[in-house]
Parts: sequence; structure tokens; C-alpha cells
Amino acid sequence: MQLDLNAATLSLQPGQILRIHNGQARHLSLVQGSLWVTQESDPRDTVLSAGDDFRFDRPGTALAMALGGTAQFAYEEGITFDTLEVKPAWNPLRALFALARKWLVRQRAGRDRDALRTLSDRELRDIGLHRSQLV
Repeated sequence: MQLDLNAATLSLQPGQILRIHNGQARHLSLVQGSLWVTQESDPRDTVLSAGDDFRFDRPGTALAMALGGTAQFAYEEGITFDTLEVKPAWNPLRALFALARKWLVRQRAGRDRDALRTLSDRELRDIGLHRSQLV
């Protein structure tokens, strides 16, 4: 079913989840982007690309989320929805890498200071520094 694109359209931003109510037997048509859709009591997950249509075949709530970038779609009259903002989850691996990066920067700065301390006063002046600046 190809929906009229002048009908109701919605853009879903990354990080937003769309909670869809009253969708059973109604359609949506993806205009742009990629969209993940799942329905209550349905083990299937569906990924739509631009130009794909989806028919809700179950009662209850369905969820949709844009994949990658913004997803724009047209939806059949009668579907109601609300959006939920999703905050990124704390990632322990990312936090560990951030700590390691800070540690490496401090280590490198310490080695640079140690190398500067080995220079004579004349060599320090040549590069625009004074020994009192080396903390």
C-alpha cells in the first residue's frame, strides 16, 4: 500500500523511540532512512528501508526507532503515538578507554617535562622557555 505523502508524516530522530497505539490493520510507509519496528507479542523484528511499507498485524503497542539517521514516514489515519527519548547507556568499556587515554596523556606530559628539565638554560631560551616555567 502506497500512502499519500501529503497525508500525515513524521520524522523520527536518532535516540527517539516511537510508541505506536491503535496500529492494528493500519500501515506506515517509510519515505527516508531506516526504521526498526516491533509489535507487542510478536517475536519478529522488522527493519524498513526507504520505500518499504509496514502493516501492523497485531493488537497492542508497537515500537519503532530510527536506525542510523533520521527516518521520515507517512502513516495511516487513526494511528496514535508518543515519542520517548532514550539516553545513552553507561558503557564501561568506553569509560575504561577514556581513563586510559587520560593516563597516557599525563604520562606523555610527564616525559616531556622530564626531557625539558635535561636541557640547559640556553637551550630552554632558544625554544622560548625559562626554567621557572617547568613545573
